[in-house]
Amino acid sequence: MRKIITLSIIIIGLLSFALAEITLTGDARVRPRIDTKTYGDYGTDNVNNYYMYRARINMKASLGDGWHFSTKLGTNDFAYWTGKFGSGDTPSSSSLSSAGRGSLSFMELYFGLKRDNFGFAMGVLPLSGFKNPGLDLHFYPSKVVDIPWLIYNNNAYHGFSAYYKVGPGKLNALLSVDNNVTQTQTIDEVEVTASDQMTLMLNYGVKFAGISVNPWLMTTLANEGESAPMTIGANFKGPKLAGFTPAASYFMTSQEVDETSTYTGNIMRFNLSGKIGPGSLYFWYDIASVEWDGGDTHDYTYLWAHYKYVVFKSDKGEFSLKPTIRIATDFVDDVKDYSRSKFELTMEMKF
Repeated sequence: MRKIITLSIIIIGLLSFALAEITLTGDARVRPRIDTKTYGDYGTDNVNNYYMYRARINMKASLGDGWHFSTKLGTNDFAYWTGKFGSGDTPSSSSLSSAGRGSLSFMELYFGLKRDNFGFAMGVLPLSGFKNPGLDLHFYPSKVVDIPWLIYNNNAYHGFSAYYKVGPGKLNALLSVDNNVTQTQTIDEVEVTASDQMTLMLNYGVKFAGISVNPWLMTTLANEGESAPMTIGANFKGPKLAGFTPAASYFMTSQEVDETSTYTGNIMRFNLSGKIGPGSLYFWYDIASVEWDGGDTHDYTYLWAHYKYVVFKSDKGEFSLKPTIRIATDFVDDVKDYSRSKFELTMEMKF
């Protein structure tokens, strides 16, 4: 009996030691939204009211000496959202069926080594596009604004990353495996094979005189005759002025493979964030343009502004309210073709 008790204590101790290096965090949101779309002469205007909801769980494990594993569990849908309920002027109740309840997927899953001077990771890796419009421009030139990288890629990519400290900053290299499936099809009696499209991304972050500069290069590697855009630009962040932190971005892109749709484009972003009263304001404004060779020129604008107020906060988490306005416009050859306005109230719990 004494041996059994001793063995149990040892097992519990080993489990406690193992779990001590595992960190669990998460967040949950419910977001009422009024969504207005205007199509000009090209469609029927509409207004929808609905509620969106989601939850995510993060797990991080440290093996020691910089070796680590991370994963994020969530719903594999637009921007992690599990679903929505209600439509029209009077939102209806959520269905009691399993539809819309959502399922869990590994939205991120990667492991690697992280040291002060160098590191690497591989798997499904996080890459936030919320403050980097270059990702939107490079991967979604037909959308550009209204955060398509976050919405359609859930701020992650399949592939590899590595960094190395060079001078005052870190040189980061990322390889996104965009398409790893070989497909052969016959088009106009010609056999066409598409496979292994990848995007190489390089960036280097450095800070001097209170200003952070983060230049980026993104280039897609594809088979001959397939789309292979290249994008260059940088994100800038200035020192705090009168309680506010200014930031800006500029990126330009081009796709010149003749066998595909060729285009050139650019995007500028102006950003401001800081404390106002009991909460904090976050604001940005985008101006973008994409010119399709032999086609239309699209000029975009995009406004994002939210005010975050923390209702409750403790060492275990927080609950906050965040009213948000998002307005996107699309002008085709100087004529307004489309606009969308979203008025939202995000109720979020972090733990």
